[in-house]
Amino acid sequence: MVIITMLVFAAVFDAKYMILPDFSTYILVFCALFVGQRILSVGQPQGLPLRVLSAAGGAAFLGILYLLTKGKGMGLGDVKLAIFMGLFLGWPKIVVAFYVAFIAGAVVGIILMAMGKIKKGKTMIPFGPFLILGVMVAWWWGEGIISNF
Repeated sequence: MVIITMLVFAAVFDAKYMILPDFSTYILVFCALFVGQRILSVGQPQGLPLRVLSAAGGAAFLGILYLLTKGKGMGLGDVKLAIFMGLFLGWPKIVVAFYVAFIAGAVVGIILMAMGKIKKGKTMIPFGPFLILGVMVAWWWGEGIISNF
């Protein structure tokens, strides 16, 4: 319940203020490390080392995007959220989460551009809600999605 509450809070906060609060990300990381491991290991047993590698890989992936865009295409909060994603979801569910997030973000961006609500390259869209959507999809349906590929 704490994880869902913090994810919803972070998504709404990012959508409104364009920032992911550190305290919610820290709570999520704590829950993923100490609480979520027991719950999640029932469906897909993974040890902490693999989850740490997933967290490092996810943070590195978004961190590179952050550096390449000089913070304009990806915020540091998104990079920190990727640490939670890796610890919570593990491998390969983090890949599903990123895939869902990038596709959903692209679709929403295209729709908003077509409607004239945003201008290409001029308007920022918060990415945190899309990452959180990806977490939820991967958490609930990730194994089914992965098994179909």
